[in-house]
Amino acid sequence: MMESIDDYSRFTQSTLKELEGYVMPEGRPIVDDCSNEMRKTRYRIRDYRDIYDISENAFFDGQHNRRVDVRSSLREIENAAANDIQKYEIEVT
Repeated sequence: MMESIDDYSRFTQSTLKELEGYVMPEGRPIVDDCSNEMRKTRYRIRDYRDIYDISENAFFDGQHNRRVDVRSSLREIENAAANDIQKYEIEVT
């Protein structure tokens, strides 16, 4: 469902860009505002999708073409922090 909403948002954003040449100067602020809102919507959709994937432990790193096990990654970070705290005698309050 989120993919469909993102697709519709992308289409709307590209349509607004195509129409920019036909907009009268008075309407320019409205078109710019709509374009910005569509951009924000697309970022929110991607954030939601990433958070959902992380919560389901199904996060996919497209750049490196691999699945990321978030839970084990967080455990590694926790262990590294605990080791540093002990090694450097850091006082945790």
